[in-house]
Amino acid sequence: MSGYTGTTSEQNALLSEDAFRNLLGALQAPKIQASKIENEPRGRGHYAMVYHGTALVQSRRVQVALKVFHKSNTRVGLERLTRNIIRETRVWSQLRHPNILPLLGVCPEIESRRIWLVSPWIENGNLSEYLNNNPRADCVGLCRGIVRGVHYLHSVDVLHEDIRATNVLVDANEVPLLADFGLSRFVEELPAAGDATTGLYQGSLRWMAPERIQPTTFGMAAGAAQSAASDVYSVGMTMYEIFTRKMPFHQKRDIELVQTIVRGVRPDHPGNVAIMRGMNPRLWEFMWDTWDHDRAKRPQLEVALQTVLFDPETPKSTTSQLKGVTRNAYSRKTWVEIDLAPSEPVYELENWSGGQWTDSHGVAHSHGGTGLYLGRTRSGEKGLFPGRSS
Repeated sequence: MSGYTGTTSEQNALLSEDAFRNLLGALQAPKIQASKIENEPRGRGHYAMVYHGTALVQSRRVQVALKVFHKSNTRVGLERLTRNIIRETRVWSQLRHPNILPLLGVCPEIESRRIWLVSPWIENGNLSEYLNNNPRADCVGLCRGIVRGVHYLHSVDVLHEDIRATNVLVDANEVPLLADFGLSRFVEELPAAGDATTGLYQGSLRWMAPERIQPTTFGMAAGAAQSAASDVYSVGMTMYEIFTRKMPFHQKRDIELVQTIVRGVRPDHPGNVAIMRGMNPRLWEFMWDTWDHDRAKRPQLEVALQTVLFDPETPKSTTSQLKGVTRNAYSRKTWVEIDLAPSEPVYELENWSGGQWTDSHGVAHSHGGTGLYLGRTRSGEKGLFPGRSS
């Protein structure tokens, strides 16, 4: 297979074939034979590479992604890495949710002592790439899908621990798929790819909760800092990415990040561009609360799904009149009678003008009344619609 570094004799010196086969005995994921694997990786990260190939899955030949981890340079490290991969694949293979990237199986390679993780090939790539290529992406829908996926993980006692746009894939139907959950737990076993920084912090610091960065500052042991609440913090940062197309604290240099985050500094309100992409006041309030310095005060994802991230296909209230025609239209604050109706029902209505108020974080919002309402039609069209509170 491609992606192998080091001679066979060097790898054999690290871990014998019998020892490797014994470890593989604990694998529970289906064994898959992949073919047509490209010579060069399509993606290269701090602790793994991803190749494109094909595989026979349930009698169908499909395009697949094959992830292989950088090799540890010690026998103990390689054995521990292999055990960790086996443990994580055991968890991953049991997860079933529309917003979780499925594990199709594994492809053990005896000669190189590697285990390739096989998942569906997602042509759109990761969320960061997708947003750059699709300026009209449904940002609220993407946020909703991510929150659903993380909520599911927590419901089955699984932590993701590395939520950010590059660890979310987007399928052909614009459905976000969480990937790489749990892998941050053992990346310290892996050699850095051209970076001496500890694997856990490579590229992830901007999304990490403060208690994970410096657990002792919060009176915690390192293992106790990882929690559902620290995932919630990262969810908020990923939502910030979605609405801004920028990394959290993008104006800060890496060297400033640790103290910035540990002190409890939160990102600034991203302004009108994010609002036009669907970031209404209640979504901003939710994001702000996910970054609370006290993890006990961070919001529950289930509550968010029932309120600020409601499903527009199933509105929670009755109806509003649009030009005399009864339509489903839901406002998070109030029902709205639209004076100039669009061609479709309007969802996610938020008052844009007609009186100002400032929330507890100093962010200006609008009262109800006559004015413009920011909304989205079912087909995804966004715009400002004139209306008045009913």
